[in-house]
Amino acid sequence: MTLREERKLRAAEEAEAWLERLERTLRPDEVAPLREWLKVRPHRDAIIARCNLWHGPEILAVLATLFPVDMAPPPPNRWLGQVALTAFSAVVWLGVIVTIVVLWTREDASRTPFGAGDSYRTAVHGQRVLRLSDGSSVMLNTATYVLANIGTRSREVTLVDGEATFDVTKDPARPFQVRAGSRQFECGPDGGRFNIRRLSDTDVEITLVRGSIKALVNADAAALTPAQVRSRFSAGAHTFHASEGGLLGPGWVLPGKLDKESMERRLAWQRGRIILVDEMLEDALKEVERYTTTRFVLVDDGLRRLRVSAEFRTGDIDAVLRLLRDTLHVESRADENGDFLLSLSTQP
Repeated sequence: MTLREERKLRAAEEAEAWLERLERTLRPDEVAPLREWLKVRPHRDAIIARCNLWHGPEILAVLATLFPVDMAPPPPNRWLGQVALTAFSAVVWLGVIVTIVVLWTREDASRTPFGAGDSYRTAVHGQRVLRLSDGSSVMLNTATYVLANIGTRSREVTLVDGEATFDVTKDPARPFQVRAGSRQFECGPDGGRFNIRRLSDTDVEITLVRGSIKALVNADAAALTPAQVRSRFSAGAHTFHASEGGLLGPGWVLPGKLDKESMERRLAWQRGRIILVDEMLEDALKEVERYTTTRFVLVDDGLRRLRVSAEFRTGDIDAVLRLLRDTLHVESRADENGDFLLSLSTQP
């Protein structure tokens, strides 16, 4: 890797770190360091590029207020310098405004049938709590993207990607509906608290903590196969109650009661933890990868038979590698991309 490439990579990593701080709101002691960091042109280019890709226009708007306005060197003549500085500032702000308008227009073009509203997202290993205008809140997990439309007669949210916990206030006059994958849900009239995770383009997992939520019937729901019927699948609509959960696809529901340990495991991400209980190693590593850009490659097929039980912080790769080495006797080595190649240890 050349020195230029290293600097570009470092700028991108620093930009993502600053964007995560902006997502959770900057502390007073962080404003001056960010302003200083933004004085470097490659830093500004890196943070705008990542903001366009992973963050909404609201973050770009906040970022615009922190851009230094004295980036152009002052001319010798003071009067000319003032004119030049004013004109330069106007160009900077015009560029920011145009960028925001373009982003917002592009966002609107890809919205769901729920119509125009607000969009929010988190980066990998990021979290964010949204306060909706109706008093409800939505907690976003890593790499999550939602669209929200809170109107006078309805409350609608689309989980485009990722996972979120919804804490819904009571409002019988405005049903609270969530669309995720191929499914649409409606919270009970008394409100409730529930977690929804998109597993694929069609399948979702739901965990009900409080209240009730109904999985609505799909107009294009397919009939159940005999195997699904034998596996306790249900067709059409289904209402979940507190301490219940299930897997859902386009035309089927697999509901069940959740014990305390299962609830804690599903919601561990809210306190920054991953809890694994007798998981296949491959599945366990996929869960770890949700919170980091690092990837794991199983070199030996024998690793696919291993099972793992553990608890550690999300994004803590060192803890994962220690677990693999000390408990499962799995060796790891990093490749040129920073990913880890895993193989069975040759040591007894």
